[in-house]
Amino acid sequence: MSTLRWVKAADAKMISDLGDVLSAGAIVTTGGVSVGLSNASTITSFLSGYLKDDLVKASTTAALSDGFERYAIAKGMPASDALKVSNALGLSGVWDTLFDNSKEILKAD
Repeated sequence: MSTLRWVKAADAKMISDLGDVLSAGAIVTTGGVSVGLSNASTITSFLSGYLKDDLVKASTTAALSDGFERYAIAKGMPASDALKVSNALGLSGVWDTLFDNSKEILKAD
């Protein structure tokens, strides 16, 4: 049984790493390729979260990323730039950090 858990963890790590590569690709490409890589990165994030039994975090970080993109576009940033900035923030761990710190921020005193 511990071997099965190890394989599942290794698969989750590999898929997470693939998502990072796809996200980096979305930053350096343009147009439809960038959008496709970004969407593929989001899908791999959900799959990795599922394998890690942490689908809530994967969903929340995807929502934070999407929310940032929509806000940036509403404030006048071109959609392609908003996508790249959102992917860069995700790749650098900003969305994960916001999720992790939100538990402390929302904690009642």
